[in-house]
Amino acid sequence: MHKRAKQEIQDLEDRMRERMWNTLRRLKDAVERGAVAELDIKKLKGKWGGFYRLRAGRYRLIFKMNWERQEIWIYAVVKRENAY
Repeated sequence: MHKRAKQEIQDLEDRMRERMWNTLRRLKDAVERGAVAELDIKKLKGKWGGFYRLRAGRYRLIFKMNWERQEIWIYAVVKRENAY
């Protein structure tokens, strides 16, 4: 996880921080099971080309994924209105 993303999670209110960690656990579990289709993941375009986003309430997890190695790199956690 990028240090920026980790700091952004730590700066969230308690309830949202817990929700974000739960979302990350669900993402990890879905990747391990090969069930990412059950999550709201979209491939991004433009300045975020090559990244994906996962919705978590008003926030978006911006990440890169190595599908073959099942590696997830979380780049940012931002409010929807500031994400794009």
